[in-house]
Amino acid sequence: MSLNVVVYSPCWNEAVLLPFFLRHYGRFARTINLLDNGSTDRSHDIIGEFRRRRPDVTVNVRPLDSAGQTREDYIINFKNHAWKECAGQPVDWVVIADVDEFAYHENLPAELRRLRRHGYTALMGVGYEMIAQHPPRPNDPAELTSLIKRGRFSADYSKCIAFDPNQITAINYHPGAHVCTPGGNVRIHHDQSFKLLHYKTLGYEYYIGRVRQLRERRSEVNRRNGWGVQYDYDDAFHHDWFDELEREGVELI
Repeated sequence: MSLNVVVYSPCWNEAVLLPFFLRHYGRFARTINLLDNGSTDRSHDIIGEFRRRRPDVTVNVRPLDSAGQTREDYIINFKNHAWKECAGQPVDWVVIADVDEFAYHENLPAELRRLRRHGYTALMGVGYEMIAQHPPRPNDPAELTSLIKRGRFSADYSKCIAFDPNQITAINYHPGAHVCTPGGNVRIHHDQSFKLLHYKTLGYEYYIGRVRQLRERRSEVNRRNGWGVQYDYDDAFHHDWFDELEREGVELI
């Protein structure tokens, strides 16, 4: 049974993770739709390189201009509505993921086929915060999930990562997309074997550099609504948090 999986992901300056993200989801997705929020790094070059290597996977880039600021209202609108173009089409699953979110199962394509056979229409990924001492090498051909295997469980990072666009009529993600109230024929699969790995902490320098960038980009709209408040915590907080994650991390995969 061939699968038709379509991925939707917002993207801003993700040159470190993007090669691994495209390769990971390109293993089983036919289409990857990126909402590019004005990337100025090598993201577009990386997309072009992937397209040349993998012409069998369609990668679409949709521009989002938010005047150099992060607007969670724009991003959540994309996550809640862009996938609806798949309704009425021969699409088995849509995946809604940030570039640092990797859906993981020992045999992911086979598991997606099995869940369809058993009538599940949505899939909850059990969240884990992954930890490394440094980012992966840009041209490393290995899967990120084979390079970085340590982390810890995080209920806050668990989320509904995939669903059937012909059974789910509305996903209704809340800001941050870790909580949703789906409508339609909802039958959610939730099992420890299906993990959602978050690769934010790829060494302290990478992590704090990203935090500082997102702190500067935090829009007034986000501030008024309390979206992304964690980026305003000072560097000392984030240093302590990184150290805690390093102490508590265990091998997961």
